[in-house]
Amino acid sequence: MQEEIKEKPSEQRKVSIDILKIVMAFLVVGLHGNNFLADISPLLFYFFREGIGRIAVPMFLLINGFYFFDIKSKKQFFNLIKRLFILYLIWVFLYYSLWHSPGSNILKTVKQLLIGPLHLWYLIESLFAFIMLWVIRRLNYKILFSIFVICSITGICLQYMDIYSLQKITMITYRNFLFFCFPFIFIGYSLNKFSVQEKKMKWNMLFLLSIIILIVEVSLNYIFGKGSFDILVSLYFICPLLFLIALNINIYSNKKTLALYSTGVYLVHWYILKLPIVNIFKLQGTPRIIFVFILSLILSWFLIQVKKKFKYIL
Repeated sequence: MQEEIKEKPSEQRKVSIDILKIVMAFLVVGLHGNNFLADISPLLFYFFREGIGRIAVPMFLLINGFYFFDIKSKKQFFNLIKRLFILYLIWVFLYYSLWHSPGSNILKTVKQLLIGPLHLWYLIESLFAFIMLWVIRRLNYKILFSIFVICSITGICLQYMDIYSLQKITMITYRNFLFFCFPFIFIGYSLNKFSVQEKKMKWNMLFLLSIIILIVEVSLNYIFGKGSFDILVSLYFICPLLFLIALNINIYSNKKTLALYSTGVYLVHWYILKLPIVNIFKLQGTPRIIFVFILSLILSWFLIQVKKKFKYIL
């Protein structure tokens, strides 16, 4: 995940944003664990899996898009792309045994690498989205906004056509750099471009309204939907509003440790979910997810130590 550029005050970071990223990392673990809250209530399980949990990835994209706006030079841009690409290659290699099928031909393997195996799709699709935004960033903003609207609506419509059985469409058709990653990166980019966080608005009230929209949308999907969602209309409201609330909490630090933990948890949790030790204790449901999250944090600490010698590991 992208390293943030300088924040105010100079060389310092917003602690609230790093805490938000930790929470989002936990949501990702809950999603991939498949049964978070299922032991408490089937309804809560659905509302997490198809609602609250879906906030995580768009939020990561939005945060990265916000700081992407501060990249002005070609050198900064290429450093970002290089770092993201190397990070992707490292973790694709580390997860090789979990995603590569014996006997797969080269063409199939290359296709899988371009899409992104397992949860690593986020890294490669984000990379493509950053390249896209960099290439078109100097266009008139009205044109940029039109591209954003077209990509967003297309992605939402394709997904709902699939989930509501109007047309069978593969997930990669809409969960990709164009229809998923680019729109949320662009939202973050635009928030920074227009310094929206400095405007005096009742962000808390608007956020509560966005939660209501999320509840209504998830409820309708619970009744009529026939599958799992990645893109929700309500995410286009709830993610930027939650981010703006966090951004307006002025607590600073000159350390990025929390951000590294969030990246570490995202990267390692899939492997930990497959570890035999997770099954030794016969944990299920919510306790299992919490246990996996804690183990992910512990392993992330070791990765942070490795990063001191090899910066591309996180």
